[in-house]
Amino acid sequence: NPWLCLNNAYNYGAGFPGECSPTGIRVANQNVRFNNEWSRRNGAWNLNTPSSYTLSPSVNVGGYRGEHPGSSYTDPASPTEIHLASAGRDIWGDTDSFQFIPHDLSGRDNLEMVVYVKEFYTRADWSKASLMLRSSMEPNAPYAAVVVTGNNGVVGQARHETGGQTTTYNWGQSDLEQVPVWLRVVLVGGNTFHLSISQDGTLWTLLQEPFVIEDFDTSAMVGGMTVSTNVWQGHMSEAVFEHFSFKDVSFPTFAPTVTPAPVTSTGVTSMD
Repeated sequence: NPWLCLNNAYNYGAGFPGECSPTGIRVANQNVRFNNEWSRRNGAWNLNTPSSYTLSPSVNVGGYRGEHPGSSYTDPASPTEIHLASAGRDIWGDTDSFQFIPHDLSGRDNLEMVVYVKEFYTRADWSKASLMLRSSMEPNAPYAAVVVTGNNGVVGQARHETGGQTTTYNWGQSDLEQVPVWLRVVLVGGNTFHLSISQDGTLWTLLQEPFVIEDFDTSAMVGGMTVSTNVWQGHMSEAVFEHFSFKDVSFPTFAPTVTPAPVTSTGVTSMD
């Protein structure tokens, strides 16, 4: 008989069989061994192939743990959702390892990018699902991102120079600790970043005062959704994104105005 998953949600962060069970209740800490060398245990599973799902392009940046970097797909039953799974090690330190759905945003200096994180399945506190602007696809490239973590709230992250260390903003201060949540990254003038979160996609809260990444190069800039797993080999994390969008925006620059000196009058006309 086919196994069932609670709320029809396979927990990719828990490994096979995803905390599913014959009755549909969630069962944690399951392990499956195929031909274990010492105990000679065997496990057999009959899975229905999700042939109706459509794989969509995603790219691994910086390597991964295990045998597969990850993938992304869409489900015709929920066509606005994008599922992204990753075995990437982390987005942190001086180099990153993650799965990415990148969009070519090269040459844009004023940009708004938004996404809704509907669900995030993981078993590690610092697994990450994010919305990121990145100067290039190199693992050590400068970037700015709004990040949903496994168990550390919603934070901002940035690398301010190629190969530099990652800076985290707003750790432990966000009121929006769990998904679902809206994320927004705004780029102004090619190097100033605004990182925001929202509960409804309308009213936004800055995670950090706008900051500048000096010499941020937009000539090869990419942006989009990312996932990293931050757990040991063989486990993945998966996020469900929705309503991803980006657009060019204009910010007014006001020329200085000169206020004329006040004109005074006594009300008396000279008769000279």
